[in-house]
Amino acid sequence: MTSTWYELAAESRGESAWELYHENAKRSRDDGMPVRAAAPAPQRDYSDLTALALAPASSPASPAPATSTAVPLPSLAELLHQAVTAVDEPVDVFVSIEAVTGLPECLGWYDARAGALRVIRDGRAGKDLDGALVTPGIRKRAGAIVFIAADFELATAAAGERGYRAALIAAGRRLYALEAAIERVALSAEPVEFYDREADALLRLGGLAQSVVAAVAVLGKPG
Repeated sequence: MTSTWYELAAESRGESAWELYHENAKRSRDDGMPVRAAAPAPQRDYSDLTALALAPASSPASPAPATSTAVPLPSLAELLHQAVTAVDEPVDVFVSIEAVTGLPECLGWYDARAGALRVIRDGRAGKDLDGALVTPGIRKRAGAIVFIAADFELATAAAGERGYRAALIAAGRRLYALEAAIERVALSAEPVEFYDREADALLRLGGLAQSVVAAVAVLGKPG
């Protein structure tokens, strides 16, 4: 296999997408140092959106009611605080609030610096959310659904084509940290399958510079 995407594209046999991605993100001694942008790509700015304050991270995480799927607000705040510790990684976290005590149904971006949820869409986005999920029925059992989006533009601006890998690795770390934090606050997690284009549109992402790569449901009681 050759080492550049345009050479691959010119070959007579069709190549799988993963082959193109993987080969184009490789680095060798002959390549020299990766070309980096003079300045990093700007991150999306949600600062002008309404902020829903989450409980302080120091608040004790309460166990979920035994007879309800609702997630206590302190528990959600604590698990997000634990899972999103690095704010300079090429990863964004979005949360769909389904049944969290003290919060209205909405869809928002998690602002780790402020410990708040920046509201992108209010509760009327439910129908669009259903259309983005392979199994929308999970919303009836979930207190919240967390989407993890990789920022490929930011990552590749910092590290060239290899930044694509860095973004996926960072997203994987974030997913692992999230699932571990959910367990620590005595809740349970369930993987969520989604339709890529619909999920990106729901979160107002372009799908190329930024795209959803994983999602997990936070359940108010063990499944």
